[in-house]
Amino acid sequence: MVNKESEHPYYKERRKYPRLNTCAEIEYRVSKEDTFMKTVTKNIGAGGVCIISEERIGKDTILFLKMNLSPRKKFIQAKGRVVWSSEFYSSSLEKIVYNLGIEFIEISDEDRQRIYDYVIARITPKIS
Repeated sequence: MVNKESEHPYYKERRKYPRLNTCAEIEYRVSKEDTFMKTVTKNIGAGGVCIISEERIGKDTILFLKMNLSPRKKFIQAKGRVVWSSEFYSSSLEKIVYNLGIEFIEISDEDRQRIYDYVIARITPKIS
């Protein structure tokens, strides 16, 4: 197995939890607003999530998040902080949209574990 740090002398993985590239429905609202906006994730891990937003949201903005990774279970709720954002052109929407990297700052242990289990179940190879 190759150590990522050995691949590039300046690379250092800062994430505490593994991430899964996935498109899942998620709702968010800025802490000072009343309305939840619907969007999708680009990736998710037990420590945070990357979402696509049609609005520019600045670094350190606090968001309230709701997502349902399993239809048979209750919604996962979290409070997060935007740690980075980047804009890109969406050809399907024909406009500029934003990737938002969000770190969970308040999430129950149960919900963090549910996200972790969801990610691990999908990135671990199945042995037949």
